[in-house]
Order: sequence, then C-alpha cells, then structure tokens
Amino acid sequence: MQEGLKGDILSSKYSGHFLSDIIKDFVDAVIFTDSTGKILEWNAGASDTFGYKAGQVLGRNIDILFDSKGGKDRLFGGMQDR
Repeated sequence: MQEGLKGDILSSKYSGHFLSDIIKDFVDAVIFTDSTGKILEWNAGASDTFGYKAGQVLGRNIDILFDSKGGKDRLFGGMQDR
C-alpha cells in the first residue's frame, strides 16, 4: 500500500513539473489558483499581460489583478477577443 502511495506522489510531482514546463512558454497568460483564489502558477504571458513578475504574485490572491489599473479589462478583454 505504501509503495503505491509513494508512486502516486512521485507521479503527481512529475506531472506538476511537466505541466509547469509546458505553460511557462505560452505566449498567452496562464494563471492557476486554488479554490480560495491564491495564485499557484504564473507564466511569462501573465507577466507581459499584467506587468507583475511571478515572484510578486505567487501566493497572493488573484484579486490583486482586479485592483491594478486596467487589470480587470486586460483579464476579461482578452477572453472576449477570441
């Protein structure tokens, strides 16, 4: 039982790194949050869109994007363009 759980944990960690490696090079903004809105993942596209580096936003609530000048428009405006 423990070996199975250990394998699941290692597999999960690998999957997380794999996903991070994929999204880091996306041109579009990619932001992952938890259920409380805490920012867990932030890529270069998000930095270009919102003007914050990952170190400035990781662990903070996504509400900071709505408080920034034009942040809400940049977040939702891009979705409407598609």
